[in-house]
Amino acid sequence: MCRSLLAAVIMLFAGCAYYNTFYNARESYEEALEFARENPDDPASHEKDLLDTAVEGAGRVLARYPESRWVDDAQLLLGDALLLRGKRTLVGSGTSDFQQAMMSFSSVLVMTESRDFKDRARLGLGRAAMELERFNDAAAALQQVSADDRRRHAMSRLLLCEAYLGAAEPEMAAAIMDSLHPAGGDSLEAEYYITGGRILAALGMPDSGAVVCLKALERVDRGEVYYRALVSSAECWIQAGQPDRASFELSRLLQGYRSDREMADISLLKGRADEMAGDTAAALTAYLDAAELDTYRETGAEALYRRAVLLEHAERFDEALETLADCYSRPGDFMWLRISENRHRDLELYRSYSDSAQVTSGEMALKLRLLAAEKRLDLYGPDRQTLEEFREIADENHLLFSAMAQVLLAENGGIPEDSVYNTLLSVAGNIPASDLAGHIEETLGLSPHPLHNTRPSAVLEEAWALLEEKKWEEGWLALNDLLNSPFSYEVRAEALWAAYVAAESARMDGGTVDSYLEELTEHYPDTPQGAEAALRRAQGLEEEEPEEE
Repeated sequence: MCRSLLAAVIMLFAGCAYYNTFYNARESYEEALEFARENPDDPASHEKDLLDTAVEGAGRVLARYPESRWVDDAQLLLGDALLLRGKRTLVGSGTSDFQQAMMSFSSVLVMTESRDFKDRARLGLGRAAMELERFNDAAAALQQVSADDRRRHAMSRLLLCEAYLGAAEPEMAAAIMDSLHPAGGDSLEAEYYITGGRILAALGMPDSGAVVCLKALERVDRGEVYYRALVSSAECWIQAGQPDRASFELSRLLQGYRSDREMADISLLKGRADEMAGDTAAALTAYLDAAELDTYRETGAEALYRRAVLLEHAERFDEALETLADCYSRPGDFMWLRISENRHRDLELYRSYSDSAQVTSGEMALKLRLLAAEKRLDLYGPDRQTLEEFREIADENHLLFSAMAQVLLAENGGIPEDSVYNTLLSVAGNIPASDLAGHIEETLGLSPHPLHNTRPSAVLEEAWALLEEKKWEEGWLALNDLLNSPFSYEVRAEALWAAYVAAESARMDGGTVDSYLEELTEHYPDTPQGAEAALRRAQGLEEEEPEEE
């Protein structure tokens, strides 16, 4: 009797323990969710603490009480908490949380027999996949949400439309939208109009899309959905080439919204509208406002990048470089950070080549001008200034650099289209022993010239084959001839490195070996060979330093 009573008491306490753990986790999640609803665009640090508690509590139930009646609830709660934590993060992009949320929702689908739980998990799985831009995965999950709950089903269809838009399939989104009608309460009806407007814009009717987005304002006059309606309409007006209409809608938002995240989003859009309208000063100010208001999300990073590009076009290069550095130094893994770092490097090279060309003369000056023009082409495309620089270099009659400029003109619309073929053919005929001629042959579909084996890339390949056979001196002789060729510029960094390897392996005098490293370091610092040469030179200098007694 006593043993039975003791066992019952133990089971009762165990049941209370796992229920209390789940209850506390759910309470923490619901408190965080309520704060998020009241402050949709202004996350606070204490939300993370609440969501951490929810995640840990749900995980504890799953780990310690895998057979409990609350295990399905705990698995679903874990997914919901991870999804919300990812969306409300103050640092980074939330990628890890979204990935874990997807796994948690997927586990619910395997564990439970409840249609209600399965539908909730599919909706959560779709939302998490959308955050990760895995639009096909999102669509696959959302398609399976049943119609048992009309509101949930309607929301899943609208999210499915957004998934198809993200996957660049607006026709599929339109087909889903045709099966829906505005219903389910003011907020859901407003979402219907917002999604419908975005579909129209994606189908090439942005002005109609803007009008439909604004119909959402007939259902809501405040809150997150009101905000999204005006932002979506402004995006449509920008796409439609009507920046003034976009500015008008954004001004309406500025009158009533003051959270930092909202203001950052509005300022970014306003900057785009002002830029399109040709008001550079206003656009620069708006982008700066957005960047200062949002220091951890993609919005602020995009604003900094767009501001930097505007500063470049105004030839305020120092400010542009500083802005790009500010952008790629931010935490996170956003696309804007990566392209800012790449653009910073390209812009620095463009300035370096341009400035050096002005204080140099002769062939080196022409080479630097060509490098600067090529880098400008990378940065700004074939604009008037770039094409004019190529024309001036082409007129210099340099055997290789002028030919390269002619080819770049032909490939970038710098000469009449009906002259392109003959121009390229003429260049290839003038310098058949160059790699440039080989490039032209491939472009025009021509057979290789009889001298193709004497081209720099072919000679370099042959030299490396000799070095692999440890024929150091023979390989060095081939490379030395290549470096003295007028066409060595096309592979010079690679040839210098190969010559260094050959000379060092053949134990040639130190001056010869060092000369290759010196040229690589000074003239090709941004190539892999130049970086390795700088490292070798630094190591050599350290070894030469006398030891302190």
